[in-house]
Order: sequence, then structure tokens, then C-alpha cells
Amino acid sequence: MTAPTVARTARAAPLRLHLSESPYGPSPHALRAAHAAVDDTGTYPDPTRTAPAHAIADLLGVRPEQVAVANGSDELVLLTALCVGDPGRPGVTTAGTFPGYRICLENARRGCHEVPLDGTSPGVTALADAMEGAGIAYVCNPHNPSGGALNRAELDLLVERAAATGTPLVVDEAYLDFAPPGTPQILDHLGSGAPVLALRTFSKAHGLAGLRIGYAVGDADLVARLREVQGAMPFSVNRAAQAAAVAALADREHLEQVRSGNTAARERFRAALAARGRHALPSVTNFLAVPVGDSARAERLLEDDHGILVRDAGRFGLAGHLRISVGPAGHLDRLLDALDAVDPVTAPPHGRHARVPHHHSTGAAVTHVIALDPHDAFAVLPSTGELPDGWRSTGWSGDEETCRRQVAARPTAVLATERLRLREVLPTEALELREGRTADLPWLGGTPGEGSREAAGMLAGAYTAGLHRSGWGMYVLVREADGLVVGGMGFHGPPQDAAAEIGFDLHPDARGHGYATEALAALAHWALQQPGVDTVVCTTTADNVPSQRVMERAGFERRPDRDGVLIHALTR
Repeated sequence: MTAPTVARTARAAPLRLHLSESPYGPSPHALRAAHAAVDDTGTYPDPTRTAPAHAIADLLGVRPEQVAVANGSDELVLLTALCVGDPGRPGVTTAGTFPGYRICLENARRGCHEVPLDGTSPGVTALADAMEGAGIAYVCNPHNPSGGALNRAELDLLVERAAATGTPLVVDEAYLDFAPPGTPQILDHLGSGAPVLALRTFSKAHGLAGLRIGYAVGDADLVARLREVQGAMPFSVNRAAQAAAVAALADREHLEQVRSGNTAARERFRAALAARGRHALPSVTNFLAVPVGDSARAERLLEDDHGILVRDAGRFGLAGHLRISVGPAGHLDRLLDALDAVDPVTAPPHGRHARVPHHHSTGAAVTHVIALDPHDAFAVLPSTGELPDGWRSTGWSGDEETCRRQVAARPTAVLATERLRLREVLPTEALELREGRTADLPWLGGTPGEGSREAAGMLAGAYTAGLHRSGWGMYVLVREADGLVVGGMGFHGPPQDAAAEIGFDLHPDARGHGYATEALAALAHWALQQPGVDTVVCTTTADNVPSQRVMERAGFERRPDRDGVLIHALTR
């Protein structure tokens, strides 16, 4: 007897926010190239992958023999586990990261040692120490699944250990295309002689995930070994993938549109989460890691009850977080509502004053916010109702204790001089300034100068990457007489090697009044009062005489020039 047919209700395809796929799709040129290549499907693809290898080499400024093209970066993880480094020694990587490194090492019978995370970031110092005696080392930068990036000192340390120990360092840079300019990368170290490889993919920013193509770039000897072992799978990269990759690399305009669109969408998503009392880990990628009470349960309920796919970061070893792709705006709106249903926030903020919380404790109730009064003084207020007239949101929120600790740690956010107030730019303001907006600040002349926008862009990049330190960002110069912002001044980042560097940008109508000298002297002397800082540096060019005069009047002394750059320094 034939069993009766049971009618099933058709269910819409789930929203895909789990695999960091690009909502922008591939370059139209890449699509056309792929379609044309399919017409010749009866012919084997080029086993040497010559066209994409040469296109990659030309773009990156390396030799073709430093590039190996493969069936996605997954194949390259497997190949490196099979043939790179000393196979008699176990590999090493960090816990809480992409599991492919461990899986490939174990299946290659090499074994894998995982060093613990440092909070939610790779444990770089522990990884560097473990490279002694390891056969190969892997690290993900930008990090999957947290989204943050290594700073320069951290990557430098790993490369130096690779050179000292001879242990090859493999850096998975799958998400690097989304990161801001200046993010540390292996390409910076290819001339060092260290045994290093970077793995990159066309699946993310280039939108070619379905075609499966990626590449390794690095030490020529390591690349040669990869190519040798690829001989066992000579046709692993199909014709359409090779053609599409070459066309995608040539379409820089499309890639820039993807980058800028993703950055804006990511920060809108972050702000929308904050408005509901949630926060996300710092990210330079096309996803956010969002803390929840039970990530496995939340993943399951979002799929079963709401038709939304997200990734439980506990699968990577980062339990208590969901990795959520920065997908189309409508999909993220549905996700936000569904997330409130499956993982309610205990005490969501109300009103306009909670846009971007700043590192409050995971799972802590948002009961208070940090605001600025009309005189730019910080205050901690309950997260109910509207802000008083004339007050401004900082975007920082959390429980009361967390907020008060934040205020106590920021005594330098406002510096007063005879005629100016120097107020540190907020992360939310930096994001708006970077996009060319005023951030609701009363700029002299109506808009910020180019130098101020560039400084805001650096701050926004540092903030989203988790590299910003309070006090060491950008400041606006507010004229006491009329409350107008006459310019910007700030640090090029936290101090390095006991030195901090300052740059400044003044509106033309504010020049010649001594404002820059006044502000530079105040900010430099504050920096020299901080632990571990004994020098403040300013640089300029020989033709910029006004800047030189500002530095001299602020007490800076001329130092030997470096590569045509004039250096002035103030010491403790």
C-alpha cells in the first residue's frame, strides 16, 4: 500500500546571515567573464592558473612565483597543513578561531596545539611563544569570528618569531579587503626574509563565493612547495573562476563601492543594535559578533522560528556570541526584531542617548548612559527619558558602575586653555566626519577641513578595529568666545616606543591668532604627563613655514630631518 501524501506548507528561503556573503554581489565584469568562460566548458582549465597569478602579482607588486592560486583559501589551508614547515612537529594556532586550521592539521597527522584567546582576541604573545618547536603557525587577521584586527606591534612580533624560529607563519587574510587602509598585513613583511604566507579569497569582498577561488602570497620557497603539491589536483580551479577573478581584480571601482558600502552598513547595524541595548565586538569585517545569553539556542531559534540563519560563534570556540553578516538592510531589520524575541535584553535603553555603547560588560544590563553637558563635562545618567536641553549623547552606555569607571578613566577628554576647549571626538562623531558630514558640530566656515576629516577617518578605523585608546584620538578646538570649532588636533594613535605624534588642522580664518600654538602646547604637555611617554613629535615639510612656527612657539625643538620630513620634538 502506498503511503498517503502529506501536504506541506511552502516555506520561504531563510535569510542568509551566517556565511559572511556579500550582499553587493560580484563585479558585473567578473560575471560576464565567468559566463564567457562557461561557453568553453569542454576544455580543461589552465593547471598553472597563469592569468590570475599574474594579475594578482601585478596588483600586489610581487613576482608571479610568490603567488599560488587555489580552489578557495580552504584548499590552501589544507595544502599548507600537508606540505609547509616541519611535518614532524605539531602546528599551532589560537583557540576560538576558524576551525579549518585544526581540522586540516589533525587530518594531516601533524597534530595541533591551540593557545587560548586573550579575551575575544587572538592571544598573540602566547602564540609567539608557542612558535618555538612548532612545525607551522596559523593566525586569522582580521579575526574570525570576532572581527577585530591585529595591531602593527602584534603582527611584527609574530613575523619576528617566524624569522627567529624558522617556523612558517600562515596569516589568513580572508577579510582584509574590508579593513581600513593601513591595517597590518603580511604584504608589509615580504621583504624581511621571514617564512610567511598570506591566504586571501575572492569569496568575500569580491562576491565570488560560488566559484571557489583564492590565493596565497608570500615567501617564494613556500609558494613553490604549495605549487608542487597542487600537482596532485592540477585542475582544482575551474575556467569560470579563473576568468572571473582576473576581471574582478581589474574592477577596482566595484571593490571600493563594496568596501565603503559595507563600512557604512556595518556601523548602521552596530548603532541599531545599540539602540536596542545590545553591543557588538569591534570589527573591520563584513560581520559583527554580538553577545547573547545562549548562542547555540539563539542560533537554533532564529532558524526554526524566524527563518534566519546566523552563526553560533561557539562553533569556533567563542561561545556566547552570534556572528552575523552585514547583509541587506531589510534582512538586518528582521534579524533585530527576531533577536529581541529569542534573546530579550533585560533593560533596553530609551530615548536618543544610547547609540553606540562602549565596551560595557557582556550581558550586563544597560541602565545608565554617559552624556556631555553644555560645557562638555561628562555625566552619568539613568537610561530613561530624553537628555536635558543642550546635552549631547556620547554613545557610551552600560550599568552604572561601568559608566562611572569610563568617566573616571577619561579625565583628559576636555582640556581647557586660555581661549579654547579641546574636546575629544566621540566615535559616533568620527564616523560621521569621515563620511564628510559635520557630526552636528558648529564648524567655523560650516564644514570641517580636509585634515580634520582624515584624522576622523583614522580614529573611526581605530575604533572599529578595537585599537583606539581613550585620550589618544582626535580633538576638536572649540573657541570659548563663540563656541565655534576652529579646527582639529590629535594623536596619530597610542604612544609607541615612549613617543606620541600629534597632527593639527586649523580653519584658514582661524590662523594667525595663536590658537594652534595654544592647543598644541596644552595637548603635548598632557601627553608628557602620561605614564611611559617621554617625547611628543610633530612633523611637517620644508615649505610649511606656518606649521614650523607653531611648533617652535609651543616649545618644540628641531630634530634631524628624515627622508625630507622636518621633525620637531618636545621631551619630558
